[in-house]
Amino acid sequence: MARNNEYNRMKKLITTSFLGILIFTMTFSCGNTKSNNEKINIESENSVIEKVQNDSSEIIDSWLSLGLNEEIIIKKLGEPVERGIEEFWEATGTYNQEWKFESIGIILGMESESEKGKKTVCSITLINPCSLKTSKSIGIGSEYQEVYNKYSKFIDTEFSSEENIVVGSIYGGTIFSFKNLKVDRIFIGAAAE
Repeated sequence: MARNNEYNRMKKLITTSFLGILIFTMTFSCGNTKSNNEKINIESENSVIEKVQNDSSEIIDSWLSLGLNEEIIIKKLGEPVERGIEEFWEATGTYNQEWKFESIGIILGMESESEKGKKTVCSITLINPCSLKTSKSIGIGSEYQEVYNKYSKFIDTEFSSEENIVVGSIYGGTIFSFKNLKVDRIFIGAAAE
């Protein structure tokens, strides 16, 4: 009998403690809904970026990669200076459009499954005056030998030359183009279907 009383008292104490912690947690976490929503939005954006980056081969400036949605692009880069004509591509079965951010040297290929649908990044082109760098700190103006040394394990020698280094594949990879042995263009995406 004494054991049952002790057991019931412990059970009541644990239940009461649990309810107290639960009420405190709910009260504390609901205190500032706006900042919680902002935190959730930032975390959601970061998880989208992280998931996309895990799925693609190259990341520019620690965030820009294939597969990012247009909301993230506009939030990070602003509205493009120019949006090209939306075209249907038979090879991919998607609607494609070029977004130009010429003042910062970025051109994005954007695609959607439906006409005028929400778009995601399907290609990235960096040109002068872009100052962003790849995951291996290569950018416009980097030396040929530096690119070769940093990416040597992943170079497709069949399609590479003094004018271009293909990292990965022309069907989905990064192509560094050179002028006077310095990077003058970086393309990420599928250069061939």
